[in-house]
Amino acid sequence: MSRLVIVLILVLFSGESIASRCDDLPVLTTERRDGTKVGLFIANDQFANAPDWSPDSGDPPLSFSEAHRLAMEWAKTTYSKYDEVSVREISLTNRFCSSTDKRWYYIFDFTLVFDGNVFLGSGNWTAVLMNGTVIGPRKIE
Repeated sequence: MSRLVIVLILVLFSGESIASRCDDLPVLTTERRDGTKVGLFIANDQFANAPDWSPDSGDPPLSFSEAHRLAMEWAKTTYSKYDEVSVREISLTNRFCSSTDKRWYYIFDFTLVFDGNVFLGSGNWTAVLMNGTVIGPRKIE
């Protein structure tokens, strides 16, 4: 019986430890041509305000079209020096901290054009949570 209690306590604390580490782990990372490393971080408190959802429960709480509108609004402001900003890839992703977590979010990967030159794969993403929160990448020290 005491072994069972010890195992349960360890499981509870390890799950809590994993969830608290999620704030420190990026959901995406890359290194840009200039050597700068960037990551997309989504903190636990940002997920706390987003509704639960899973693919078997119907349509997402935030529609694709609204997520796209929010992401493009963010991108056009963030990448305003570029001549053109377009979506290259979209994914609907589950939070990675727990297998039972029902927090999902969209990731938009952008193509940027400047003077006719196309820029791909340089950390030009944003996440849009199911409550409409938009989160961009940040530099990793």
